[in-house]
Amino acid sequence: MVRVALVGSGEMGMTHFRTYQRLSDVQVVGALASSSQGRARWEGLGVPVFGSLEELVEEAAPDVVDLCTPTDLHPAQAIRALELGCHVIVEKPCALTADLARSMFAAARRQNRQLLVAQVAQFSEDGFLLRQLLEELPYGPALDAFFQRLGPRPGWSREGWFFHKERSGLVPFDLHIHDLDLAVSLFGPAVPRSFTSAGDDSLSLCRMEYRCGEVSVGAEAGWLHTALPFSARWRVCFRDALVVFDGTKATAYPSFAPPHALHGFPVPDPFAAELGHFLSCIRLNQPSSLVPEERVISVLESLEALTALSPR
Repeated sequence: MVRVALVGSGEMGMTHFRTYQRLSDVQVVGALASSSQGRARWEGLGVPVFGSLEELVEEAAPDVVDLCTPTDLHPAQAIRALELGCHVIVEKPCALTADLARSMFAAARRQNRQLLVAQVAQFSEDGFLLRQLLEELPYGPALDAFFQRLGPRPGWSREGWFFHKERSGLVPFDLHIHDLDLAVSLFGPAVPRSFTSAGDDSLSLCRMEYRCGEVSVGAEAGWLHTALPFSARWRVCFRDALVVFDGTKATAYPSFAPPHALHGFPVPDPFAAELGHFLSCIRLNQPSSLVPEERVISVLESLEALTALSPR
């Protein structure tokens, strides 16, 4: 039985809590909340609540601390939890700079513990499908890719921390990172070519271009008006077909054949697949093969280089 302690009582903390309830051989043994509202939320779920990370670890004795807190808090919280002898699962991005991420992984190595960065797009059915197409090459090599991820501005965040660049990194680090991480895992390290953004820190539409190995990669990501439903789409131009994922289904448009639907490895619950994978890593005390340290660092380096191109 893996004992988990959760830090953070927002939307992602609740998502992870509900996911652990669906998994076997895992128990949520405590939580840390920094507000009276968060404390009441955990108490209402029957989870013991503590006032500090030290108290949480000493009293609840977790094997792993799961951090679902504002991004700027991740490095210090992760390093402290590792120093206290716990493995750490941390929501993406684990930090806002590659150097801070390196310090976190270095702390994990010193303590012989695992630092596991939650990148749920790696565990989606369309993500597995893309990996399969690139491994089996039924349409030849990939030439060009485009990813789009749009959603309502995250106005639910406590104290609006999402809208402060020094806390969240804004759209590139918080939203676009899903697609960049997937692209780097598929095509190789990303060299930024251009970056534009419209709007302000709380209502923003960004467009990015990269070179990932031999593949040109474009992307669009935005926090937009609250009435807009969330969507995540992509298209990849292979030598012999265009493959389009419209957010619900993937279709191949071959050069000399009728279009046909594609089906990847079925993933009914990406969060369960992600956290289940991380729990396996913890049981074996082994790093993740799907979200490795070197790619976490590479993605953050690319985002730092990308945002340096922007006048904002």
